[in-house]
Amino acid sequence: MRPILRLAAFFLAAVGSASALTVVPSVVVFQDQGPGAFPGRYALSLYQDAAKTDYTGVWFSYDTTARRLAWNTSTIDESSDWYFVAAGQTFAWAGIAAGDHVRLTDPAFAQTFAFDQPYGDFYLGATTGRGFTDGRANRTVLAWVLLRASSSGLALVDSAGAYDASSIVVGTLNGTAIPEPASAATLAGLGALGLFCARRRDRR
Repeated sequence: MRPILRLAAFFLAAVGSASALTVVPSVVVFQDQGPGAFPGRYALSLYQDAAKTDYTGVWFSYDTTARRLAWNTSTIDESSDWYFVAAGQTFAWAGIAAGDHVRLTDPAFAQTFAFDQPYGDFYLGATTGRGFTDGRANRTVLAWVLLRASSSGLALVDSAGAYDASSIVVGTLNGTAIPEPASAATLAGLGALGLFCARRRDRR
């Protein structure tokens, strides 16, 4: 094998082993606590780890007459942030930072958000994590949940979460891993290798 081909094989092998993405189905536990329950009728518990040993909770209400969905409150651990998303949409850290998704929860606990939500199926996206860095809750998990609104209230249909990921496609188990430092270096090496090979061909 030529030295250049051996080098390319080395880079490709490194890329293939760099990812640690884990996508897990059914990462949300749903509870209907009944009308008038405190602090909200519906409790959603989102697992903060792929092994499903640690979770954080959030409470919602749904007014079946006005057809209004409202966030009530969240636990005070690392908590979770919730957004409106759509089926097939890429739910990613970059999109969240860019304001691509309407936020349903208030991380400052300063106000309660409520939105019109007609009967039928709808998706929410959520982020959470474990531990704190410089006093701020870590965010390493991207998840989606499919809920159904009807005259009877809310019901859980499906959910999934991506751990240590840069994105997840809503309604699927498809995610994208966060590039590790070694992966970034590998990609840079591949780019340099490609440029080197192109220059060699031009000189022939």
